[in-house]
Amino acid sequence: MSLSGNLNALFVERTRTEEGRTKLSEAVTPYIRDHVKEASFWKALVKPGKIDKSKMWPSMDNDTLVAYFEVEPTSRAMTLNMRGQPDAEYIEGFRYQVAPFEVASPRYEKTEEELEAYTMDIKGIIRSYIGKDLGDVIDRIWLTHNASAVESLQQDAQSLTFGATYADAAAFSARNVLLNSVPEVGKVKGIDALTYTVAATDALGCDEVLNFPVQKDDLIKCQKLFSGYGDRGSRMDINYFLMSKTDMHDVASWVHADVADIVKETTIKGAKFKELLGTTIVTTGKTNILRPGNIYAFSSMEYYGGGFIKDPIKFYTDRERNVISMEAWERVGMHIGNVAGVRKLELFCGAADPLTTTTHNVAVRARFDPKAEADLPMRNNLVPENQFFPTISFS
Repeated sequence: MSLSGNLNALFVERTRTEEGRTKLSEAVTPYIRDHVKEASFWKALVKPGKIDKSKMWPSMDNDTLVAYFEVEPTSRAMTLNMRGQPDAEYIEGFRYQVAPFEVASPRYEKTEEELEAYTMDIKGIIRSYIGKDLGDVIDRIWLTHNASAVESLQQDAQSLTFGATYADAAAFSARNVLLNSVPEVGKVKGIDALTYTVAATDALGCDEVLNFPVQKDDLIKCQKLFSGYGDRGSRMDINYFLMSKTDMHDVASWVHADVADIVKETTIKGAKFKELLGTTIVTTGKTNILRPGNIYAFSSMEYYGGGFIKDPIKFYTDRERNVISMEAWERVGMHIGNVAGVRKLELFCGAADPLTTTTHNVAVRARFDPKAEADLPMRNNLVPENQFFPTISFS
């Protein structure tokens, strides 16, 4: 029997006892991989710490534990004349509660007879990947929260009702920004999107799918949102850009005037920067979650929010008769206490906002919104469809 066959047989044997289930083999053997699995970019950016149960309290709404976070109070100063006295203001602080949530894998099942028939260590592969699969779901949830935070800041600037849907004329499309009917506060449109939008009506502007490569001036526009112009959202610093590798590849096309002497390096090796315009770059290949055309920017976490891990990843293996099952889960919490700590650069012309008339931006949302959680699992290979080469013919 091959090494992999022995590993699977050993795995089956160890599932027979409680002790064995905690000492399952981690070895894997060569196999064809389908796509790159990445660790969570939420964990890379937010760096969540483990929270102790003693720092959590029962929720007033349900039977769960929650953590509380406080926001610094507003302060100010004033000028006085020689006989003046300062105004009296009652100090008021704000706090909010955050409940952890659970992400879990499916319960993978296989009979021991079928498991022994594989040469690759299926259990080892699943166990090595499952944490990253959980991370995909966490990343998607986190991005949707950031999109909501950006929408809140934008709706505040437009004097709209928080959480309400947008009329076409109020949506964040390149056409509306170009007509000065919508300000850029929570997010900005790329310069090329504003230059080349051709929509003739609000509705068409909302569903205009034209998308353009990121330019240096686009990132500068996004940076300026943080310093602002004195209104809400101002007096902030930017620390991170989060972009897809697809958008990062476009940086390699920047001309000498944009990147000066490193243009030769980008031509030969591609864009490998860890920093652009003084801001740290975090890239991800999860283009089904962070869709190309969307670039998020963040302040430091102390001006944003954060996250915590309630229960680290737990991997459980069990057997019932000859059926072996495996599953994993993790409990985390995330929060954005200051919506001004995140902004968004959109390189496409249309509006990804929730519109009152939902049919007016179907194409844009299908292309630029994160894919649905159920659609995150992907497969590149076509082996089940018998598409592998060369094929063997006996005729």
